Amino acid sequence: MIDPDRLRIFMCAHDFTAAKLATELGVSESTIKRYRAGKWPVSQLVELLLARGWPDWWLFLSCVSNVLPNPQPEPVRVVEEV
Repeated sequence: MIDPDRLRIFMCAHDFTAAKLATELGVSESTIKRYRAGKWPVSQLVELLLARGWPDWWLFLSCVSNVLPNPQPEPVRVVEEV
């Protein structure tokens, strides 16, 4: 089961709006808002999609671990001037 507070942390860390996450998971925006507010439990299908789409976050989202995943920094591209 996914904790609504942890879902909000996940969304902030990935800069997801309800609409953007809904598009990623194939559900409606109102469904994400209900999950985020804790009014509905997250469905098993959405849990599976979150586990497969963001495996680094799954232990945190499912309340198995309290450790936030360490986001990998994007590689720096160096342009050589000629």
